[in-house]
Amino acid sequence: MLSDYRQFDSQPSYKNPDEIVKRIENNTLDIELVFSGCNWGQSAFAANFHALALKELWVITTEDKSSAQFERAKKLFEFIAGESIKCDEVRIKDSNNIGEVARKISQIFRQLSDLKSEQIISDITGGTAAMSGGMILATLDEGRKIEYVRQGVKLQNFTAKEIREQNLIISPHTSPRMAQIFGGGK
Repeated sequence: MLSDYRQFDSQPSYKNPDEIVKRIENNTLDIELVFSGCNWGQSAFAANFHALALKELWVITTEDKSSAQFERAKKLFEFIAGESIKCDEVRIKDSNNIGEVARKISQIFRQLSDLKSEQIISDITGGTAAMSGGMILATLDEGRKIEYVRQGVKLQNFTAKEIREQNLIISPHTSPRMAQIFGGGK
């Protein structure tokens, strides 16, 4: 999920997405400044962690805010995971409408019917709480993997071992049984 770009006051970073694109184009991007200095850092961190296996990436944006920045974010994700990655925008109208988000994510899952559920990860790190809730709801019936990047940690270019040891990417699993329990079924 893509939030409207915001630089953190306490950390050095790039002022805006245009500066990130300019640095990518002239091969001077410091990825650690992205990881630790702006609200796109956690999504970039997750993409970097999965880069070797990442083939397709759907980025949830909102019509009123982050959609205008999608193309610049796409350049960042392509820089991280390679230009051969397929990166698509999934635009929602209302970032506070859990049902709309759940429907859009469910549509993506239906398009991916040839993939096993363990081949798909839904990252709930960015966006609003309602957007995260909608994504979680969409994963429940299918028992799909979800993840989020731990908040409050200065991210850098950690090794996979360090990421696991420090529990920086949290990956709970959903299940149809979990949906029944939370839905009041038995």
